[in-house]
Amino acid sequence: MAAQARGAGSATGDDVVPSPGDSVLTVRAVVAMCALAARSHAQVAEVLGAPEVLTEDTTSSGPPRLRVRLDVAGTYGADLLALAAGVRSAVAATVTGMTGLEVAAVDVAVTDVRAPTAGPTAGRRVVGGR
Repeated sequence: MAAQARGAGSATGDDVVPSPGDSVLTVRAVVAMCALAARSHAQVAEVLGAPEVLTEDTTSSGPPRLRVRLDVAGTYGADLLALAAGVRSAVAATVTGMTGLEVAAVDVAVTDVRAPTAGPTAGRRVVGGR
């Protein structure tokens, strides 16, 4: 069964508790790293909610493999496939580089599109496309 983290510890159902050997601070740090890495992408308008960090089952006694899930709002006009690929790469590189843990997958859902951050429509939600 996979352990899950959303802002603090690992979650089973609705209960949030640290995984054995993990401190709440460590788990929060990994979640924060994921959010910061995603926000660093120029075409991400906003990270929506807290990223989910799941520990995948492993049969080896090595360190856990992580799976990250996050929702982002893209900037209007952005190539959304390239945006998702860039976020995926940035999150995996940041988490692996900072923790040494293997990131098995990063699931990115672009669930909203926003106007660019400069100009008269800055930050407004884009509806209808023009």
